[in-house]
Amino acid sequence: MQDTELLQQALALESPWQVDRCAFDNPSQRLEIHVTFNKGGRFPCPQCGQSGCPAYDSQERTWRHLN
Repeated sequence: MQDTELLQQALALESPWQVDRCAFDNPSQRLEIHVTFNKGGRFPCPQCGQSGCPAYDSQERTWRHLN
């Protein structure tokens, strides 16, 4: 099992979401997990819940756990 598959299972990500790559920087104690989706993936609307809505844009974001 690859590390990306393990993280995908640990995060309970379901299609169309998937872990693209990951890296651990030991000196800074930082784990970077890059999550993506396949082009043409469909998602439920976050406001009304309707399924099958296309993604119209995407941008890279950073989430930081606050201790």
